[in-house]
Amino acid sequence: MRRAWFSLWLVVAMAVPFPTFARDGEGVTSDRLDAARASATAGGQAFEAGDYATAVERFGHAEELFHAPPHLLFLARAQVKLGQLVEARDTYRKLVEEQLGSDAPPPFRDAQRDGKSELSELRNRIPSIQISIPGERAAQATVTIDDGEPIGPDGLSQPIDVNPGQHVVALLSEGRVLGSQSIIVAEGAKAQLIEMTADEPLSGANDSGGGTPGGALDEPDQGPSLVPPLLLGGFGVAALGVGAITGVLALNDAAELKDRCPEPRCPAENESLADSVRSLGTVSTVAFILGGAGVSAGVLWWAIQGGDETPEPGQEASTLRLELELGASSLGIRGTF
Repeated sequence: MRRAWFSLWLVVAMAVPFPTFARDGEGVTSDRLDAARASATAGGQAFEAGDYATAVERFGHAEELFHAPPHLLFLARAQVKLGQLVEARDTYRKLVEEQLGSDAPPPFRDAQRDGKSELSELRNRIPSIQISIPGERAAQATVTIDDGEPIGPDGLSQPIDVNPGQHVVALLSEGRVLGSQSIIVAEGAKAQLIEMTADEPLSGANDSGGGTPGGALDEPDQGPSLVPPLLLGGFGVAALGVGAITGVLALNDAAELKDRCPEPRCPAENESLADSVRSLGTVSTVAFILGGAGVSAGVLWWAIQGGDETPEPGQEASTLRLELELGASSLGIRGTF
């Protein structure tokens, strides 16, 4: 590797006599050549250190400044190390398909020869997938792989080369994302079949122009049912009514009993009235307790369901607090927001 890198450095250093290799026919200035040499040197050092992402960046920059086949060779090698086999194939193709002039230095020809050999070996490592879209709407469907450029029906008629690893295939039809599928493709796998349908929206479909992230289809929020808290609150109100009525009756009977029994001891003929006062008082108390609990629970249930909504930016979420107050002869509900 060090010998190959030294050859690359030597080619760049002696490149001034060969202006035909400058990009887009530009003349080679000393500053441009120095910058290309520095970038290629940094790329070589990164490659030897195993920092292949930096090597790709630096060799790519060197190639932009000054075209030299060794730049492409090392760029392709770094892409292979990163698992970017499809990109490496395209770089190798650019290298081997170039028509070198008769004045091309030997290192340029060596780089092209090595590129041809490495490209031949690389082709067997590149996996591919075959996407099948049955159904009547398949002719209008398009596919994207990892949010790349859409692939139409013509492109789907043959296997698609991809890099090894995980990919997300999304299916679109008439401007709608019908669904997506995550796949893992092994190196060297050929024409791995992926079946998708364009006739019925898949779960998680959404309009391509908007909607929720991740492909979820926007649907009207029906919200939780209000029937249970209404029923519970209605029961509570009814129980409070019973408590109020029986309480009034108990108070009336108590007043009558007081009139009949001015003395501490009440005559036996008034025992039934005393029993009525006690019974009505007990019923009233129990009804008030149940009614207060029912109303409190119903209102709290309703408040919790309404509190699920996310407040607008800048707004504070309101909190409802209910307290049931019980006394010896009173019952009350206190609420704060």
